[in-house]
Amino acid sequence: MKTILLITLSLFLATTACAGRAPSPKAAHSLSKGFFKSYGKKYKTSIIGQSPLEKVEVNRIAEQSRGVAEVESLLYFKDGHAAHVLMTTRRHPLFGWNVTSWEVLETR
Repeated sequence: MKTILLITLSLFLATTACAGRAPSPKAAHSLSKGFFKSYGKKYKTSIIGQSPLEKVEVNRIAEQSRGVAEVESLLYFKDGHAAHVLMTTRRHPLFGWNVTSWEVLETR
């Protein structure tokens, strides 16, 4: 029993140690799209909630410190306008990357 526990623990530590210090472009895209889709459903009167998302483009991913990254992306909406968004994400060991704060830099 102890050997199984030690093997499982060592595999977990090896996989988390090998994980990237900033989210991959695919993870950042998925995180952005999922977060703003749920935000739009929750806050229907906001800029993001007034029109559904059509697509998300991730422009830049920058590591701020260990486990904290900044993601700059463009959100395109079905009504034709776009929003330039800057998000700060934090890596949680069990749950992956989570959005801690965000701001709209400009809308077009």
